[in-house]
Amino acid sequence: MEFTGRAWQWVLDNRRLTTAVTVSVLILLAALTGVRQYRNHRDSSAAAAFRKATALFAEGDGSRAAAAFAEVPRVRAYAALADLYRGHIA
Repeated sequence: MEFTGRAWQWVLDNRRLTTAVTVSVLILLAALTGVRQYRNHRDSSAAAAFRKATALFAEGDGSRAAAAFAEVPRVRAYAALADLYRGHIA
């Protein structure tokens, strides 16, 4: 109880500092969450484009598949795989 009381008193004595630190941490967490959501969205759109292109490739439609592979966003391994498929089609 004594430690908690002293800690709480320190927070009250340093309200400005604790408020600034708390707001900074919340802003950092919000920014990290935003970056993570952006990356997840980018990855899922690349995956969807890659699935569409591989479906066209499986159907045997080479010209449309090559165009679809060219439209796959340059994200992670999807870009390299799309390039490999385009090379295979060529």
